[in-house]
Amino acid sequence: MKKIRIFLLFSGLVLIFVFLYNYYNTLFYKKKFNFSTIKIKEGDNAHKLKAFFINHGVLRNNLDLYLYKVYIKINPPILKTGVYEIPQNITIDSLFKYIERGKVKLIKVTIPEGARSEEIAYIFKKKLGLSYNKFMKIVLDSNSVYKFKIGFGKNLRGFLMPETYYFPLDATEEDVIKKMTQEFVKYVNKISKNSPMIKKYSIYDIIILASIIEKEAVVDKERPIIAGVFYNRLKKGMLLQADPTVRFATGNFKKPITKKDLRFNSPYNTYVTKGLPPTPICNPGKKSIYAAFYPAKVDYLFFVAKFDGSGEHFFSKSNKEHNKYRIIAKRNLDSLRIHKIHR
Repeated sequence: MKKIRIFLLFSGLVLIFVFLYNYYNTLFYKKKFNFSTIKIKEGDNAHKLKAFFINHGVLRNNLDLYLYKVYIKINPPILKTGVYEIPQNITIDSLFKYIERGKVKLIKVTIPEGARSEEIAYIFKKKLGLSYNKFMKIVLDSNSVYKFKIGFGKNLRGFLMPETYYFPLDATEEDVIKKMTQEFVKYVNKISKNSPMIKKYSIYDIIILASIIEKEAVVDKERPIIAGVFYNRLKKGMLLQADPTVRFATGNFKKPITKKDLRFNSPYNTYVTKGLPPTPICNPGKKSIYAAFYPAKVDYLFFVAKFDGSGEHFFSKSNKEHNKYRIIAKRNLDSLRIHKIHR
């Protein structure tokens, strides 16, 4: 009888162990979560996450809580801050290991070349939920050029490098601006050293011109030529007469430019003000920045869009030749408009 009792007791203990082992495995190795992301804040640990797991139905009863306590005591995880996207069919054990590796959820954000700072602020508001007003406040703060280690300029207009970035969900306005300005500084430092233009112009002036080139050029091969035209006009003391500066000055970014727009009194309007605008009018891409540092050596003083669907321009040395091309360009434009009407 004694041996039978011992056998039954042992069998009972084995069954209890198997039950707990299987329950433990079910809880910590086969658990599906009903949430897609989890945010780890500074100072969070496995003990603090207990309430989160209870609220989301991961820990459902006292036995779950007891086994969870045992688990984190045996395997205390080191959690890294950030927002994490939860993979499908992940377990608590795997989740903690995932967080320990710092595999935060990253959001792809593409900033197009030539985007204005206001447009960039809206992109980050949409993608990361950042504050438009706070973003623009940092951009327009004159102290930001020193805070973000640029060292020149009136504000951050023109210094937000267009690129494809990957940011964590909890990135701040300062985080994304810091990353973009770092990319800008790295690129400018790389290409500016041997530029012939830095002997004649400040780097800031070159970036201002790059922003105008960005808005004027469509075809990459023309960027250095357009840069050369603008430098020639500056050298001769001519008005730049760049339409994109009129749009920036008036805020008319979509409708056709009117004669009234061309006469609009603003330091940004290069039809009425000689020289360069006070700041960049957009955030130029690398190709336009490079063109501004390394312009083509040309004798052209004028250019006008061909309006033939190529995105290219007519370039000319004299006003007479320019007027001839303007007539052709207008004829092409009228033809395009008629074609659109009859489509």
